[in-house]
Amino acid sequence: MKVILIRHFKVDHPWKNSCSYQEFLEDIATYNIKPVIEPKELDFPAEKVYISTLPRTEATAKFLKGNKTIIKTALIDEVDFSGRSRIKFSLSNSLWYLIAALKWQFNSRRVNETIRHTRNRAAEFLKLIEEKNEDCIVVSHGMFLLVLMNLMTNKGYSGGVKTNRLANGQVIEMEKVI
Repeated sequence: MKVILIRHFKVDHPWKNSCSYQEFLEDIATYNIKPVIEPKELDFPAEKVYISTLPRTEATAKFLKGNKTIIKTALIDEVDFSGRSRIKFSLSNSLWYLIAALKWQFNSRRVNETIRHTRNRAAEFLKLIEEKNEDCIVVSHGMFLLVLMNLMTNKGYSGGVKTNRLANGQVIEMEKVI
């Protein structure tokens, strides 16, 4: 079984330089509905394409050549970094992202989703596609795909890459080793 992992194309969104935590969350919400830019045509033989519920994955999937069956699932949505923060002053967007990622990594109750929850979603999704046992394409998001790729590698798939960041439009081909 081959699984093609694709991070969605770049999103047309200028991030704020400095903002409060609430503005950071609003910036993420705006990013979530913006169109993709710099698309390119992708050609893979698999017919089944799994996308998240966020529009940028569907927009990316439209550039896959051939007849494709699109299956939308929240199991592969991006990590939900929203939550609470005690910090009352403005920080750079990248610093807010780092703080949210650390809270996620350390299973903080101050974010809506912890790494434990993300791993559970990834395991549920992997079980779903393994039960079908057919080649497929997964168009998802950077943080989620890193978790999924790590899980797949641990479950005997080959082709994963060692990285802490996937580029927009990056393709990773993974295959179940019997």
